[in-house]
Amino acid sequence: MAWSRKRLVFSMIALMAFITLFGMFRLGTAVEKQQTQQVSGQKSSRPAATQQLGNIDSRQAFEDVVPRVKATTIARPSSPTAKPSTQPKRKGGRDGVDHSHIGLAPDPLDGMLHAWPVGSPHACHGASPSDSCIDHDAVEWFRDNVLLAIVTGSEGAFRVEVSQCSWLSHFPVENVFVFSDKVPLAGHNRTPHEWVAGVLPKTVFEAHGDIFSPHVKEGYVKVVRKRGQGYSASWIVAQFRFSQAVEHLHTVAAQRKAKEGKAYKWFMIGDDDTIIQLSNLVKRIRADLTTKPYYFSRKGWGGAGHIYTRAALDKLIDVMPQCVDKYFIRSFRASDDMLLKCAGMAKLHNQMESTMSHCPASHLGADALLSPHQATFHGKKDFYPPILLTTWRVSLYYYASYCKSRKAAELATYYSACAFGSCKHHGCSKEKNIQMLAKWHTLSKNNSLVELPFAAEGVVASLIESSAGGGGGA
Repeated sequence: MAWSRKRLVFSMIALMAFITLFGMFRLGTAVEKQQTQQVSGQKSSRPAATQQLGNIDSRQAFEDVVPRVKATTIARPSSPTAKPSTQPKRKGGRDGVDHSHIGLAPDPLDGMLHAWPVGSPHACHGASPSDSCIDHDAVEWFRDNVLLAIVTGSEGAFRVEVSQCSWLSHFPVENVFVFSDKVPLAGHNRTPHEWVAGVLPKTVFEAHGDIFSPHVKEGYVKVVRKRGQGYSASWIVAQFRFSQAVEHLHTVAAQRKAKEGKAYKWFMIGDDDTIIQLSNLVKRIRADLTTKPYYFSRKGWGGAGHIYTRAALDKLIDVMPQCVDKYFIRSFRASDDMLLKCAGMAKLHNQMESTMSHCPASHLGADALLSPHQATFHGKKDFYPPILLTTWRVSLYYYASYCKSRKAAELATYYSACAFGSCKHHGCSKEKNIQMLAKWHTLSKNNSLVELPFAAEGVVASLIESSAGGGGGA
């Protein structure tokens, strides 16, 4: 009986303590809310230029924007007691990211992220290819013998456009096809190529931000994230475009054969952040017989590119429906893995190419960019916004690999973002990235310029002039 009375007393004390604490919490919240409203009604003393995210005024904020395009706004509490923003967290991957604060807002007409507005006087942001860096013999050989497919999406269209401002401009327009979920409207295309709209297999469909098939009923995104992979719906859908590109190139080649009696001998598929050195590519594939079913790659990694002989493409087409069904519809494989497995299914001769790299300049170094043998590079994070920095980085790859400017090669290595995975370099670190981005932050005036800041300093001009003289270092 005494024990029951003690338990009752303890329970009453605990209840009273809870009521007291809850009341104090409600009172504190009300006071804090009142203070916040009072302060928010006052005008900010922060200069206007620093209130906009487009003109970032801290190195850390700049570091946050470049490597990972993050949330739509940066919360700036109006007082020390103001609560932080309670915006919902975004999903991983590219889905749902607002790019407007870095100069990449979806075009209201076609919904794509473009490198510059239609009719802008700042197309290419001050970047330009040099006639003196063109290998005309390689261009003509490519025109007669090779077809190229570039796989992108509405959120990556700007990468193709930036590439067209430098290395891609040397490729014959009629030999290049761009595959995307959306295509630019007539008269609004920033590149001269044929853009092909991506399509999903008949039994695969998108719904509720995920992709489904009769064999993947819980959704592809959910399945791959159970494996610990952060693939987004848009990225998964893009993988289907690689098999579509294979089929499209085969069709174009067959049409030319029927119409002109001529046959393309080589076929290449690359990512939208793959950089191709035309002369080195032609030199490599020109030396090989094309009567055998060769498949050139760097362990199948898409960033390095996929190259097929005509015989290989014919054999690949025969197994493509079975391959897509097995590795895309019944389960999910990234395009790299799928195409590598399809090559095995078609019994192709898989050639592991040292001339094709899936790594950026930060890993490869200046000498690799100047090499007469390196056919491809994978820009990776060097294609991440802000757009002016992307343009500068890709231009440096071009001036180095096409124009053979050592100054450009050294700058490209310095300004290249540190890579990850097998491309990670021991000399690359977060500190190196911060230092590099701080330098860019200063030169680009808080990323507020519309054209390359280096043009004013004569650096771009000196790179072109040094290469025009047939020289190496600038």
